[in-house]
Amino acid sequence: MMHRASDDEITVWRARRAEPLGLSQGAPPPGMDAGTAFRARLGCALLALVLLIAAPLMAAPAAAQAATPAAVTAEADKAAIRAVGREWVRAFKAGDIEGLMALYVPEAEVALHGQPKLKGLAAVRAYFTPMLASPPDADFLLAEEGLDLHGDVAIFLSKYWFTLRTPKGVVEDAGRSLLVYRRGDDGRWRIRVDIDQGSPDVAFPPPPEAR
Repeated sequence: MMHRASDDEITVWRARRAEPLGLSQGAPPPGMDAGTAFRARLGCALLALVLLIAAPLMAAPAAAQAATPAAVTAEADKAAIRAVGREWVRAFKAGDIEGLMALYVPEAEVALHGQPKLKGLAAVRAYFTPMLASPPDADFLLAEEGLDLHGDVAIFLSKYWFTLRTPKGVVEDAGRSLLVYRRGDDGRWRIRVDIDQGSPDVAFPPPPEAR
């Protein structure tokens, strides 16, 4: 036969269940019975628990929101720098010397594989002008290895595969390219230093990720 608990037994059971939650606070306030006091204390405890759990969740979006503008700006800068690289290839293949020179700063320094260093835009122009007298039949593929931003300066490291088809035959050159970009007062990124060199771990044929 089921035993029906008395009011005193229920009160004692509630008190014992409440102790681990810190809800057992002694006698209820004047004018409030034990059951009402228990429910009030339980409500306060649950509210405190909800606030404890919710606090980190409310703080996380705020922190993420604070970090978003810088992250968005960095990604936009990287996209702009990669676009300069694609424009370089386009201008070279099109024989567009003016478009190519527009990608360099006036004091640019260029050290190409097997060639003396070129200093200043006039020297860079003099080197590329005969080569681009007519659009070359060429392919220029890159595989990015790193792009780091440091304020208004960026460092771009990549592998490259250059193919030039001429009446005398095909010229192939593979290696690594190191470009230092500088952001101008107009917000545009231009090439300050352009260096490439042969590397024994970069060879033809280019891998699928080269583009």
